Amino acid sequence: MLITSIPLLLSYLLAASDVVFSTIPPLLRGKWHTDISARSTSSYTLVFPGTGTGPTDRDGSIQGSGYLTYTVVSNATYNVAACLQFCDSVSGCIFVNLYYEFNNPGLVQSNLKCSLYSINHTAAEKTNRGGQQLAPLPAGLTYIQQSSGYSKSPTVTTTTTTATTSTATTTPSSGIKRRKPDPWLGR
Repeated sequence: MLITSIPLLLSYLLAASDVVFSTIPPLLRGKWHTDISARSTSSYTLVFPGTGTGPTDRDGSIQGSGYLTYTVVSNATYNVAACLQFCDSVSGCIFVNLYYEFNNPGLVQSNLKCSLYSINHTAAEKTNRGGQQLAPLPAGLTYIQQSSGYSKSPTVTTTTTTATTSTATTTPSSGIKRRKPDPWLGR
């Protein structure tokens, strides 16, 4: 009975949430793109670059507040543009952490994750270094490489306010003219 109710529970949970898991089709073909110039997008700012692509290099993904969801990007490319477009499609997303997670058998046909957040983060928060045993031995522990962070550029709204002051005079009953006080003085 428990096994037959799991799919029903999963379908209920998926229907009740806005969490999206999907695979982004590759826009580029070839090896991983580690050239920083291939990662620039005008509406986002690179907060920190990823480090390490060698067999023993390690990096960390963001472990912090404001997590929204993630998607998997094709291993054939370090497709930052597709990841940032995914952020644009998720309400509240202002920060992206794009990284490779290796030795995770749960990731379908890719190790490249695009995680979305509702708050900005720094390289100091790259504390998830992997280290989980997600597959039976002799499989190795998970590890992270090339973890980079992108912040959505803020939208600047300018408001122009014009203040006017009155300097009209009044004539009190004594016949002396007085100026009204300037409401902006003393502020």
